[in-house]
Amino acid sequence: MSSISGHQAGSQRGRLSAVEVLLIAAGGFSLACMALLAAVHINDRFGIGAASGAWMGLAAAARHGVLYPPVYSHGYFAGTRYMPLPIAMEAGAGLLSGEFLWSGKAIVFLVSVCLLALVFLVARRRGAPTPVALAITGAVAASSAASTTTLQIRWDSLAALLQ
Repeated sequence: MSSISGHQAGSQRGRLSAVEVLLIAAGGFSLACMALLAAVHINDRFGIGAASGAWMGLAAAARHGVLYPPVYSHGYFAGTRYMPLPIAMEAGAGLLSGEFLWSGKAIVFLVSVCLLALVFLVARRRGAPTPVALAITGAVAASSAASTTTLQIRWDSLAALLQ
């Protein structure tokens, strides 16, 4: 309780403590690094593997009118258990851009930004001071799970955001 009242007293003075400055710097640096990585690799195959390729393939099929390809057709296996919303979002982004790599990465990054904003807002509503909420959000962004779901074409962030 004393740390909360101490924080409130510090906030009333208008000056940030050294710990608050450090939390803001660490959280901001982490978020800036994630944004920089996303911007630098927006149009290359960084982080693109089989799972990302499957999502792009499903988006391409949906763009041509096939939401769920048949499980077996003409000697090829396809089909999916993936939910339709990410497929439709990626197909729509691909329709606007004319391709699936850049648009897929961009829309997944936007969804991840929304999820990180939600993490920040939930931390604030639960009573975390702004520097702490920013540090929490930065720590989430620095995790391997966040880098996988933010820098690759994966839709785990959308599932987490919609829960």
